[in-house]
Amino acid sequence: MKTLRKILYNLKWIGVVLSVAYGLSFVECATDGSGISSSEEYVMYTFWISLITTIVLFIFDKKWIELCDKILEYINKKK
Repeated sequence: MKTLRKILYNLKWIGVVLSVAYGLSFVECATDGSGISSSEEYVMYTFWISLITTIVLFIFDKKWIELCDKILEYINKKK
């Protein structure tokens, strides 16, 4: 339960790491000789989704923590 709590509360920082990783991969795919091929489009979409999700988590941080508390409380009641 402690691990789940840490993951949920720090999801925005996990998102930052994922956004940077996918962002660098996106830039590498976009700047190579062939550009972004159809098989590499997932990198672009994953980058944008992770970036938008991370930004939303930073904007609504207090609401996210409240939601995490409710999720963890629900899980504790089910045990």
